[in-house]
Amino acid sequence: MDSGFDQLIAAFQIFKKYSGASHPTCCDHDQLMVVVDPALVSEKDQETLEELGFHANPENSNFCSFRFGSC
Repeated sequence: MDSGFDQLIAAFQIFKKYSGASHPTCCDHDQLMVVVDPALVSEKDQETLEELGFHANPENSNFCSFRFGSC
């Protein structure tokens, strides 16, 4: 099984394809948010991100993870 770091890096590699933001993440209330609009991300990549613990949040144009954002 891949470590948490391996899974987090795999997710960030996917996110990198869709954004070059200089400040791509933020944390709030045990939630890691990645500033990538789900509307831009392919269905296949969204499925992989879901498996890696990141959920699309189209209302806020981002992805979030309670797995990687919890303290």
